[in-house]
Amino acid sequence: MSSKYLIIAGTEKAGTTSLFQYLLDSGFYFPSHKKETDYFRRETCFSEKEYEREFDTNNSRGCCFLEASPGYLADSSLVVKNISSLDLGYILFVFLLRSPLGRLKSSFLFHKSRLYIDRNMTIDEYIDLCFRYEAGESAIDLGLDDWFLRVLDSGRYFKHLCDYMDLKNKEIKIYSFEEFSRDPKSCVVSIQRTMGFPYDLYNDYDFHVSNVTAGHRSDFIQKYALLVNHAFEKFFYRYPGVKKKLLKIYRILNGAEKEVASINDFNMNRLLKFYSNDMEHLLSSGLISREVFDTWIKEFRR
Repeated sequence: MSSKYLIIAGTEKAGTTSLFQYLLDSGFYFPSHKKETDYFRRETCFSEKEYEREFDTNNSRGCCFLEASPGYLADSSLVVKNISSLDLGYILFVFLLRSPLGRLKSSFLFHKSRLYIDRNMTIDEYIDLCFRYEAGESAIDLGLDDWFLRVLDSGRYFKHLCDYMDLKNKEIKIYSFEEFSRDPKSCVVSIQRTMGFPYDLYNDYDFHVSNVTAGHRSDFIQKYALLVNHAFEKFFYRYPGVKKKLLKIYRILNGAEKEVASINDFNMNRLLKFYSNDMEHLLSSGLISREVFDTWIKEFRR
């Protein structure tokens, strides 16, 4: 019998870590060793067997391979090409879509907290670098890795979702970050029903939010905390309560007030112009509701 896969494929900073944990806790999946395998973002993918080595198959109840690589949406053309080359079995792609503006702000703060972006850089300076990259300047000249400068294009969801539409043996589910945050149980139950798995567990389940961006005081301490988090990622997913307790202690030792990412009017107008067409396509194609569309537009006009 062909394998089944559930791939949470985007977008970044939209709840993918939490969703991965919720589904993992059901016990019906072979989870990836790391939440983000990023396997299909490689230049070459060799075989289904090689891909399945990315997963922990030591689960007698497991029926489906589960991973969450939110970068798959931004790298849609490469990912779809690689998946097509392997002729995998049934795949359910789940996309959580956050407003492009909200995602941009959260991504900026998250990557600062991960020490990829200088902590003294303002979001307006960052946005300017991203627009210059879009205009053709090189990542080397701009002083940031290519991935962090592609953040604007990553928010053009319709453009990237179109790449997935013609894949064989696939099904796609799209949820807005707003609806997922408001009612995670409904989203998870919907996914479990699609996969044909029980969902009674979620009647009394603690839908704890994971991977929340927070401020820190010392870069030195933060650096080593990130190394510990990476080294014990698999353990923390298996025992999320342990990580919650450790995070409470860490925030006492090195926590700081979260930065507020305020964007000036000039950049806000540039961003609205950049994203308007793509958001309208999402709405007209029925991929987001009118309520979600209006909420996203309002964020640009506050």
